Amino acid sequence: MKILRALLLAACSTQLLLITACCCCGGPGLPLSPEDRERLAKEREAREAEEAQAKEEALARAPVLAASYQTIHQAIDLGAAFDKVACPDDALRVAEKVESSLFRMELWTVDYASLPGVTRADKADWEWLNHSDIANLAKIGLDPSGEHSEYTLENVGNPEHRYLAVFVTEERSLPGKVEKKFLAADEFDSGYFAGSLGVVDLEDRKTVCSVPFEAENSDEIDDDGGDWNKIVLKDFKQNVEDRGQEALETISGEAKINVVGIF
Repeated sequence: MKILRALLLAACSTQLLLITACCCCGGPGLPLSPEDRERLAKEREAREAEEAQAKEEALARAPVLAASYQTIHQAIDLGAAFDKVACPDDALRVAEKVESSLFRMELWTVDYASLPGVTRADKADWEWLNHSDIANLAKIGLDPSGEHSEYTLENVGNPEHRYLAVFVTEERSLPGKVEKKFLAADEFDSGYFAGSLGVVDLEDRKTVCSVPFEAENSDEIDDDGGDWNKIVLKDFKQNVEDRGQEALETISGEAKINVVGIF
């Protein structure tokens, strides 16, 4: 999604440059005036300085967010985790550094059971709820002075990533094993998730919004010719994301999640 947004912004910038050339230079293909060259050079320098400052701030922010992540479970009130509380969308837009956006801000997701300091027997079975970059957040927190690439630190320290979407479970089970190739929808034990999705602020160390939701397998599952166990599990994972996103949209017009890697 970020790549798509970048491409659209680049296309808009190119179009703006063409319009500027037409308006300021007498038409396309004509050379820029000395004044226009100076103005564009200053704009480029200002943009590069802004980008350099943002990078410096992200590199400094990364170990702070990572350190907070190590104990963030202590800041999550499980007693209030299933309350429906609206998100502070204005704060999310500030973190994203946009006044308004055509795209929702994608939050990194994590299973509450995967948070450092939390123990749950079925933790490994639900690690698919965790965004791939959560591992980097954890590694930096465990070893802030270790060898981490500048790209990784800048990514983790992006101001958007002060917010995490945490899956808190009340009850859950994966789909039952399928013993035959073809089956009707009522011939297997559906997966089930009952819990909530909470948006946690790593900087302020608090839950800023939350919403309960439930998910299970679809009533009808298409046969794509593969392993039925994988088909059923894939359907369940997609439904957890879809129901979670639908619930999130009732408390935020800005945030989104992307668990299974399809947007």
